[in-house]
Amino acid sequence: SMDVARDALLAVGLEPEEYINRALDKSLSGGERKKIELASILAMEAKLVILDEPDSGIDVASLQNIFDAIKFMKERGTTIILITHSPFVLRQAEYAFLMCSGMIVEEGKTEDIVPYFEGKCLPCRHKNMPDVGGGKDGC
Repeated sequence: SMDVARDALLAVGLEPEEYINRALDKSLSGGERKKIELASILAMEAKLVILDEPDSGIDVASLQNIFDAIKFMKERGTTIILITHSPFVLRQAEYAFLMCSGMIVEEGKTEDIVPYFEGKCLPCRHKNMPDVGGGKDGC
């Protein structure tokens, strides 16, 4: 319904009167497009959402709108999988998996994984398979 669309646009920081009938074309900025995509997900009331780098193409001022939308979905029982390289986005999660070369090398509560996003994780020293015995000390 129109009410659901309006609420979804407001939740991501867009004015419904300006965007509800606007064409999805090249006149939209990357940030506007990202917010409209997220509003579409909100309006669907999905049970599972996968967000790949939800902060890409978003200016710092709009980042809070993205986080608010994630919170909005979580409050409504949506399971959200975030794929990110950003400690700011990671902090929106409750649980995290640390991957290196396609393999999970660590998992745990977000607050236990965040330090590795903040430069305490050694960079992977390989191109292929990680040394899974390395765990928190590097890949």
